[in-house]
Parts: sequence; C-alpha cells; structure tokens
Amino acid sequence: MRCALDKPYLLQAIIYAGATYRFFLGPRDSSINLIRIQSYHETIKHVREAVEQLHGQPPDGLLLAVALLTMHGPPSYHLHPAKTDREHYRDNDFYFTKPWEPSHFSALMSLTKMKGGPRHIAIPSVAAMVFIIDVVECYSTLRKPTFPIFVSPNYIFQHLRKSQSANRSPPGFQFLRNKPHGRSLLKIMERTNDILENYDMFLQNPGCGVDLWSVIAARRVLQYQALSTETTSDPLYTMCRLGLLVHLIESLELLPAILPFHENASRQLMLTIDDCDKLGYWQVHPDLMLWATVLGGLTARERPLRWWFAEQLRGSAVPVTEPSWKDVQAVSRRFLPFVHGHGEGCSRFWKEACGWLSGHPGVLKRVHLSTELEKTQTPNEHASLQ
Repeated sequence: MRCALDKPYLLQAIIYAGATYRFFLGPRDSSINLIRIQSYHETIKHVREAVEQLHGQPPDGLLLAVALLTMHGPPSYHLHPAKTDREHYRDNDFYFTKPWEPSHFSALMSLTKMKGGPRHIAIPSVAAMVFIIDVVECYSTLRKPTFPIFVSPNYIFQHLRKSQSANRSPPGFQFLRNKPHGRSLLKIMERTNDILENYDMFLQNPGCGVDLWSVIAARRVLQYQALSTETTSDPLYTMCRLGLLVHLIESLELLPAILPFHENASRQLMLTIDDCDKLGYWQVHPDLMLWATVLGGLTARERPLRWWFAEQLRGSAVPVTEPSWKDVQAVSRRFLPFVHGHGEGCSRFWKEACGWLSGHPGVLKRVHLSTELEKTQTPNEHASLQ
C-alpha cells in the first residue's frame, strides 16, 4: 500500500481495478462507473509519464499497474452482471468474458523483457500475475509462452494429494511412447489426471484437505508445459497435443466461449481431425478420433463450426444416439475423461450432434461443411465463417 501511495500510476490502477470489479458485482451505481472511467484515464496518463522517465529496469509497481490494465481492459467494454457468488467461478466469469486491450499486453511484455522476465520480478504475486497473463494470451493462439516458468513445477505439484491409482498414465495414449516428443505429452497427461482426481475430491468433500487454489495453480503450470511442447508434422501426435491443450483449458469449469482460444483451437482441431480422417484413423484409432471430435465440438460451442464436428461423428463406432453418451464417457476415461462442468459441455454437444445427424440423414460426406451449414445457419453465422 505504501508503494501505491508513492506511485500515482499504481494507486490509480488499483482504484480502477477495484471499481471495475465492484461495478461487475453490482449494483450498477453511476458513481462507481464514473470512478472507473476517471481512474482508467489517470492510470494511462501516469503510466505514460513513468515510462517516458524510465532509466534502466522498470520497477515492480509499474509492472503491476500495467498488468492490472491488461487484466481489466478498457472501461468502454460492457460488463455483464456477475452470474454467481462463488468466488473462483465468479472470478473466472469476470476475467474471461471481456477482450484484453492489445496495447496493454504489448506494453506489459516489453516492460517484463526489460526486467529480464518474471524470474527477476521481486514481488512473487506480481511475477505470478505476469506469468498467468502471458500463458492466457499465448493460449489464445496456441503459441509457446514468451517467458520461462518462474517457479519450480515440482514445488507446485507437491501441494496436490497423491493419486490413489497405481497407473496414472491414460491407457489410450500409450502409443505416444513410440512417437517423437510423445513421452512429454504423456507426462503432462498423467499430471492432468492428478488434477482431475484432486478436484473431484474437493467437490465431494471441501474439507478433505485439497486446496482449490493449489489445483488451479497446478493446472496453470500444466497449461504452460503443454503450450511449450514441440509441434510436429505427425497428425496423430498433433491431434493428441491439441486435445490435451483443449482439455486443460476447458476442464474443471468451462470458460465463456467468446475467447479467441475457442475460435483458434476449434479450427486447428478441425484441420487436424480432417487430416486424420483422410488417413483412415476412424478405422485404426476410432476411440481417439471420437474423443478428439467431441472435444472439438465442445470448443466450437455457440459457433456454426460445431456442426462440422457433428458430421465427423458419422465415422464413430459408437452410435450417435443420446443413450450412447454413457459409452462415450467410458471411451473418454481411456484418454482424459469428460467430467465436471467440462463433461456437461461435452454431453450438450453430443445431444446437439444427435439432433443434427438425425435431421440430416442424407449427408454422407463428413468433410463437406459449407453446403450443409448454409442451409441452417443465420446470416450472422454464415458471415463468421468467411
């Protein structure tokens, strides 16, 4: 607090962040909105002055101010009211339902590079904030993170409860052991199962000793590690890698489907699944293709592209009927399971796909998307595909 009082840019940034969150929680008081607007412009003014006068590395307080600007975005964006009073889910709703201002993110990355990366930020909470912002932004285009991880992953993972399973490695992915970089994916998948098991224990008994914030921190580290894995030209490896990335961002509770991530991930999965389909993998790896296709449909929710994934399910050995959902869940447990809020989203897509396929019995080719979409989509949906 003393640092904030000494630095006008940080004081105004904290006021802006607090007023924005207060406005989100409601009631929508006009005086709170006025404070938001005024403090935002004051923060911008003081940050610019501080950057212009900067000699050497930026102070941690300046990084914090720009990080707060990045996370809270401009005041012109219309904030919808909070949908829940549960803290973690409410925060998820707040921070992931509005676009980030690119200039703020670019400034934060530039200042952090001048600092030498998050490892050289003295205040741990500020270093963590910059790290998370970088991972979330890199996830939007599925690119590798800008900075190396600033804390030992083992330190984060040691706060998880040990798995009760003798074999944590998903059986459906064992073929990855023989693929270049496949073992790196498998290790992350094992840790992902640990996270799911810990979250399940927390949901069943919040007093069981599982700390929700440790689970969330561990998942963030795994997201970083998954983004950092190598890319290859092998479509099967690529499909597994993309499926892992999608599962790690959509697991536990679903994010609002307005993020750039959903657009980019669903399109990349579509292209990769299409490649695998052409190679005959519905016959060779039917369960893996089913798992990846359902994930693709989940990620394409609220977008017309989801019907492409529904069409792909014509290749499934599991009948695309609502009673067969339990069989799909059984298949998913051989890979990374469809559970919790993530599982509910997958179930909704499966029901949508059942309705779509029963209403389009004459469509025989799974890959021809555009013709069928034009018959059903609204003008706005059609424009979004162009």
